[in-house]
Amino acid sequence: MKVSEPLFLSIGGMSCANCARGIEKSLSRIEGIEFVRVYLAEESAEISFDSDKIRSSEIIKRIVELGFEGKPIGTPIEEQTGLAAILFTALLAIPVFSMAMFGADNWPNRFSQMVLSGIILTTTGRRFFTGAARSLASRSANMDVLVAMGVGAAWGYSALVMMFPSIGHGGMIHFETSAVLVLFILFGKMLETRARHKATASLRSLTRMQQAKARRVLNDLEETIDGAEVKPGDRIRVLPGECFPSTG
Repeated sequence: MKVSEPLFLSIGGMSCANCARGIEKSLSRIEGIEFVRVYLAEESAEISFDSDKIRSSEIIKRIVELGFEGKPIGTPIEEQTGLAAILFTALLAIPVFSMAMFGADNWPNRFSQMVLSGIILTTTGRRFFTGAARSLASRSANMDVLVAMGVGAAWGYSALVMMFPSIGHGGMIHFETSAVLVLFILFGKMLETRARHKATASLRSLTRMQQAKARRVLNDLEETIDGAEVKPGDRIRVLPGECFPSTG
């Protein structure tokens, strides 16, 4: 008799609901995987598979190939957007923005903007392009695709205007747009990740507070049952200092 094996993983690198759906869609096509559910808020995945057809290491390898990080539950996941990356981006983006808004409109100024914004796109902004490429390779689209298209178009158009000034509308360039967009998106992703982790920790804390056992009163007699067995209409006795065994 075939017995399915469960696999619970921590997933890192997801930025939107499309990332979770993309992982589910890709894994569900693999022979031997019978069930897969990815939870964006908890950054985790629940998978059921046939060990005779596929190994857990192969499932994790496929997740990594999609551009995400997959590790067993309890293993720390590296934070994708750290404060150091944001500070590095800000140190380059702020001068680019200042030169674009207040600097002289000459070739050295424009060249400096192109170089500094190019460094941003090839370092801290590179994750958006690699994420977009992997997403499109798996026949799905996530937020990385939109970000890569936006910042790539702004930088590419500006570089083209630098080489051929006549094609641009008044020779306008937008290097500062690509630089500032990367900075704001990285900062937003860091805030989102921290808020999600805080919310998840709060939910887990509430779950741990739930009483494991309950005292059910039936015909003036008290019996101890599991908290999960409490049903609507039951009379439950809760002593001072105890938590309620049910949230209903």
